[in-house]
Amino acid sequence: MRSLALPAALALAAAGGAWGFDPRTGDFERADPAHVRVVSYNVERNFIATPDRDPAFQRIFLALRPDVIAFQEIPLTLASNNTARAAAIKARLESYFPGQTWTVAMGQSDGFIQCALATRFPLSLTRTDTSPASEVRGVLCGLVDLPDAVFGGANLYAMNVHFKSGGTESDHQRRQVHADAVASWMRDLRTAGGTITLPAGTPLVALGDFNLGFEDQGDLAPYFSMRTLLDGDLFDNATWGADGPQDWDGTRLGDAAPYDWNNNRSWTQPSSGPDSRLDRIYFTDSVLRAESVFILNSATMSAGALAAAGLQSGDSANAADHLPLVADFAPGATEPPRVLINEFSFNDIGGDDRTFVELVNLSGTPVNLEAPDDYWLALSNSALPTSAPGSENESSRIDLRGIVPPNGVFVLYDGNASSAAIAAPIESATDSRHRQDTAFSLTNFDDSALALLRVDSTDLAARRDAVVEAYLYAATTPQTSRYFRTASATSATITLGTAQQTTFGAGSAPSDQALARFLGDGSANDFAGWGIPRDATPGLPNGPAPGSGSGWFLY
Repeated sequence: MRSLALPAALALAAAGGAWGFDPRTGDFERADPAHVRVVSYNVERNFIATPDRDPAFQRIFLALRPDVIAFQEIPLTLASNNTARAAAIKARLESYFPGQTWTVAMGQSDGFIQCALATRFPLSLTRTDTSPASEVRGVLCGLVDLPDAVFGGANLYAMNVHFKSGGTESDHQRRQVHADAVASWMRDLRTAGGTITLPAGTPLVALGDFNLGFEDQGDLAPYFSMRTLLDGDLFDNATWGADGPQDWDGTRLGDAAPYDWNNNRSWTQPSSGPDSRLDRIYFTDSVLRAESVFILNSATMSAGALAAAGLQSGDSANAADHLPLVADFAPGATEPPRVLINEFSFNDIGGDDRTFVELVNLSGTPVNLEAPDDYWLALSNSALPTSAPGSENESSRIDLRGIVPPNGVFVLYDGNASSAAIAAPIESATDSRHRQDTAFSLTNFDDSALALLRVDSTDLAARRDAVVEAYLYAATTPQTSRYFRTASATSATITLGTAQQTTFGAGSAPSDQALARFLGDGSANDFAGWGIPRDATPGLPNGPAPGSGSGWFLY
């Protein structure tokens, strides 16, 4: 079996950074007490209005200890009018947190339910909808006065929404109207002379139950609500004005994409079955960092974690059919995540039982491989052609699931077959969240390829593969470009130039063949920064480039 020993400095780096909290253990404390905790929660008409749910809600909010809460589905039956409903929510939150003073604003009603925005900080500039008006439940807005000592005088403008649910064409159209309204309003906020003009760089957050991807449908063409919210690409320009990027720096919004730390899933209504992220938190990531994100789901927590958090296993399901989303924000720009292929082994001496593919995160931002970007690994058959094919030549693809830690690695392997000989050291070297054990293999034949993809599903009718990087391996000699066309449903044609082709053919390496990126190399689609390591290191940092005296690489 290959050695996985590392020098002390590299072994320390393998941890990929330390976390100040760990929801898996029931520790929901902020990584930094100065972070502002924002929660979005569809309470299914139960909060306060259904007394037998009160104990579950109390345990959940005491575990979360939020600063700002965006409620959806507050029922009108809670009290006779908005003033009374706001007072009831305020009183309940202050009973949970003695000594805190909460402010509550109520949103626009559809005749049955409404949103509410609650914060333990001062709240101003509240309104129940955009101008022009959006959809029936409006957009509940308010400016949260954040602590000056942390945010330097900047405040948080929050927009709480509850889009129409359902999968009919009318439902998709109504969600598009709501998305257009939110995007147009964000442009108004950033533009001098509009209905409201905020100081440049004011953090903006749009959150709530967007009902996006309803039952995994994506957006029904011609509508594209998800893209509108991220990019400011409006559907109805005649009503809502010109398109334009959503962030202050002229880029798209960030998507906090909270996930359940116990299973890495981003589902927000797991009882309904679909994988849809109905609930979301979008934010201006040029001025905000989502330092910690998670979804609280008591059903997936261990007994020890439940006890530590003061929760019971049935609390999430007993409280509501949606789960609370949590994001802890700090001031400053978010570092864009950057995931690349880092190392892989494809040709084992004897039996193929040491196969793996390792990814590396070259940023300080953790990457959930499912959301907001959905990453896949596509594999080709051998003998890729030298001209673009008319149909797909992808042999298989794997939906990657897990977390790539900041400045750390993630390993894909098959512990029962093609990786059986190295499964134990991989599992010893990595946290369970940073590896995926699933059935796959890499062919040993010449001119095969693997590609790291982001699958764009913001428009179901135009679902497509976006190529992060791709490599041709086991090539006998560098040749003219080779072509890899991915699955027809998401088709992308990848041109593999000579920089992406290895000169080492199947069986030509002096040991079990792995290819590894030199430590610190960040070049995509270029084997110049790669070599054949003396020993593969799945789950651990790679070695430095040859010439450093390390002896890590044979070639």
